[in-house]
Amino acid sequence: MGDGTDIPEARAAVSGAATEGPWRTAGWALVKSTGFPYELLEDLRVLDPADRHTGGEAPEAAVAGGPPDADPIAECVRRLLRTCADPRFLEAVLLSSRGAYERLHHWLRTDPDPSRLRSADRRRVLLAAMYLQRMCAKNESTSFFGPIAWARIDPDEPFRFDLGEPAPVRLTTAWTHWAAQAIADVMSADPEVLAEVAPRVPPNLVERDGRQFAVRYDRWPITLDERAEPPRTAAERALFARCDGRTTAAELAAAEGLDLGRTLDLLRALDRRGSVRFGLTVPVGLIDPLRPLTEFAARLSGPVGRRWRGVLAELELRRRRFREAPSLAARREALSAVGRTFTEVTGAAADKDAGRHYADRSILVEDGRFPWPRVDLGRPLHRYLTDEAPVLLDLLFELSLARRRRLVAEITQWFADTFAGQSVPLESVLVAAEEAGLGARLRKLDDRTRMDGPSALTDRLRAGADRPRVRLDMDWAKGAAAEVDFDTWCVAGADLFVAAPDEAAINADTFTVVVGEVHGLHDQLLQGLWPALHPDRAGFEAEIGALIEGLTDARICDPVLAHGRKTLARAEVLPEVEFLGTSPRPPGRVGRAADLRVRLDGGELVLECPTLGRILLTRPPLPSWGDEVESIFTPFTGARLVGAEDMFRALDDVPHLPRLTVGRTVVHRETWRIPAPPPRSWSGLHPANRTRMRRLRDRYGFPDQVYVRFAGEPKPIFVDFEVPVLVDLFSRHYDRAHGPIVVSEMLPGPADLWLRDHAGRHTAELRFGYYRGRAEERSG
Repeated sequence: MGDGTDIPEARAAVSGAATEGPWRTAGWALVKSTGFPYELLEDLRVLDPADRHTGGEAPEAAVAGGPPDADPIAECVRRLLRTCADPRFLEAVLLSSRGAYERLHHWLRTDPDPSRLRSADRRRVLLAAMYLQRMCAKNESTSFFGPIAWARIDPDEPFRFDLGEPAPVRLTTAWTHWAAQAIADVMSADPEVLAEVAPRVPPNLVERDGRQFAVRYDRWPITLDERAEPPRTAAERALFARCDGRTTAAELAAAEGLDLGRTLDLLRALDRRGSVRFGLTVPVGLIDPLRPLTEFAARLSGPVGRRWRGVLAELELRRRRFREAPSLAARREALSAVGRTFTEVTGAAADKDAGRHYADRSILVEDGRFPWPRVDLGRPLHRYLTDEAPVLLDLLFELSLARRRRLVAEITQWFADTFAGQSVPLESVLVAAEEAGLGARLRKLDDRTRMDGPSALTDRLRAGADRPRVRLDMDWAKGAAAEVDFDTWCVAGADLFVAAPDEAAINADTFTVVVGEVHGLHDQLLQGLWPALHPDRAGFEAEIGALIEGLTDARICDPVLAHGRKTLARAEVLPEVEFLGTSPRPPGRVGRAADLRVRLDGGELVLECPTLGRILLTRPPLPSWGDEVESIFTPFTGARLVGAEDMFRALDDVPHLPRLTVGRTVVHRETWRIPAPPPRSWSGLHPANRTRMRRLRDRYGFPDQVYVRFAGEPKPIFVDFEVPVLVDLFSRHYDRAHGPIVVSEMLPGPADLWLRDHAGRHTAELRFGYYRGRAEERSG
């Protein structure tokens, strides 16, 4: 992979990672933490008069001390208001939702009385509580919600967490892709700009029997769209033949001896009919998506160049002022200023998709890095990552590998029967698969495998469903893992929680590990703004590139799709294949979907690209992960885990599952699945809500701290049954639930939050990049 020049440096960088055995890790891990200490939630715990004990000490939950509060809800709200008044809290809300910020900011200025809350006050209390539980008990990655840190994996050092002196978080602030494209669209409306734009043939445009079709990778099933019309006139055909993505409209006009205005009109017509893309297009995946516009404007001459360089410079100035603003008031004003300037330039609002969790709502996206000088994941964790974690990874992928194997066999046999050894254009394979109903067959096959496929961990979970804890030793795990046929390559992001009271416990090798999720997807360390916050970005990216290059003889590529979801920024490491969007990669490191072909080679399906050779994909080019099992792309991707639910066979029918610990690793938290209650009216911050929810806790045996997921909600909520406002959040969602409710224990618990900085304790997960090549064929 790559140009080759980075590889020697990259291979040297790998030496500090865990490199023994089939699984290898990158030499760096991501520390995802909360921007606010867990103590802010503990401060909200109050003692209800009903909790009086007749003897002995007060219950541990009454951390505030003193006698029970006469009105625990009012006391809890009073403490919440104290936290809400912190400018850092309000800034975190501002960067998430300006609408929510304005509601809370206006409310706080009214100096609300916690003992006399109106209905509007109660709604704002719950809004504040919703944000606070995210900031203190989740590992969100948006500015103060959760700055990240980069940690070295070093076998020669102890575990070391160097806090340094208190210092500001290092922020990176970037334009979102949709905002940069809105600016590009306005620039493209300027004829003087458009003359310098190079039209290009869309990567998904194919020709069949003299007709043009657009392959709709943004739809499922993928279809051929007949609305693309070929050039109609000799002049259009001549221009179309020259559209190579490098020759500008002005150069095309000169080459064809046409008037520039006429050339622009012809190219616009071809663009409307889908034959070419004629306009500035922001490549997908850039951490700095305004960069190509700035570079383009730098090449423009005369007044048009000066005009657009000035516009872009002003937008960048506004962005920098927002990033550097020293206070909440200054950041609020700077954010408003950059929004006003953006709207003046584009005519578009500075926010969109309000309320959609996975959408880029603002024109800017921001992330931060903690100012800690150094975090070393030293000897104890290195041994764990080398000796124990790989065994668990094999077991967690066991079912996924079986699912993939069955799907690949079905797809390969269908291709052999349908095309009899031919090399076939990819779009022809897609059309034939749809006409044959292959997707439905694959779905049924996968559904059966999810129910009866091999998964030693699922077997143990089901066998222990009536117990709170099941513990297995590493000898069992190694024996079970030896039976797993890891017959493909894998790029995995493993989210692991280290449970230990402090740094000393980790160095004493008395920690445990909790598996959050394992993602068998594109490389999870290279996404978002995280690479831009790395202290050695070039070396880190070269290391990842070398690791991925070594997995297979084929070239592993990222697919480029249309940008429609949360920031798809990623480090420019892998070659790419354009399916819908435009890649920023240089020639030789990018291919086009329209040029891909499929063939059989020695009984194995192969995907080939003229510029890249035999390729594999980090993920299928589909609009939804859920469509993957019905597609023909499974043979061209590695081992897959999309979410935690893919690690085990279907468990929806089991109302209780134990905490399953293998060696020192918890691979499954204790979990309850409870039915939704009958619909009922609900009154916010009413004492009865707390009474009902605590009875629910006692009925099922929930611990005091849990995470609760509701159907239709993108994220679970954190609940502490001794915090009235959090119990009220639970009550509101519970009474409005329209599907099963999943409750899981908080693990690591409050006593095992090892990450302690100047502000207090933080929940924190470590994300590791794990890489595995295809195993040798088993003998016999």
